[in-house]
Amino acid sequence: MLLLVSACGGLTDETNRSTDPSARSSSRADHTVDPGQERNPWAIHQITGWEVEWYDSLPSLTDSADLVAVGTVTDARPGRTWVESEGDETMTSEMTVYTVELGEILGGKPVGPTSGEITLEFGPNTPSAVEERTAVVGETSLFILRRKGAPIPSIERLEPMKDEFAREVYRVVNSAGLIDEVNGAAELPLGEADQAWSAELERGSFADVVERVRAAVAQGS
Repeated sequence: MLLLVSACGGLTDETNRSTDPSARSSSRADHTVDPGQERNPWAIHQITGWEVEWYDSLPSLTDSADLVAVGTVTDARPGRTWVESEGDETMTSEMTVYTVELGEILGGKPVGPTSGEITLEFGPNTPSAVEERTAVVGETSLFILRRKGAPIPSIERLEPMKDEFAREVYRVVNSAGLIDEVNGAAELPLGEADQAWSAELERGSFADVVERVRAAVAQGS
């Protein structure tokens, strides 16, 4: 059975929802967009379910991550397909895979088939996300990532999921794990900034946020 825990599905590679009390509900509607304001292309992957990983500060988030880096999306393509059956109904969902060219590594050591690039996976996707994913190409963002299948001490998964880990694919740690650059400003497009520290990130410039994240990584190292 495949458990869908979020609209983007890239937030977890577990097959069972965490029972850890620190897991927080993330039932979020889309960000409100003012008339004439363009919707952030990453918003197609907004979270509408549970966040398996929850952290109460920026340093705790970055310290948990396997990779923290600034990069630019260079490609969007279909990924794996999930087929689920329930009674007489069969549902097919598709993952999206992005290639991200790394500009600056703030923490961790990247893995992937090509030096200087990583593979980022979201899904299972809604039909609209499948249609609109190419709009993400060209976006420069700060990524706080978990290698899929890697151990996650915060939910007491201490051993890697070997097959998933071997794929060398990343996901965002949680909704604060993708900070997009929008006309020089920082934006968290995957969900509402519902903690004081995450809300503070959206009040600064993207360059300032990169420096804050750099300091948070150094604090945890």
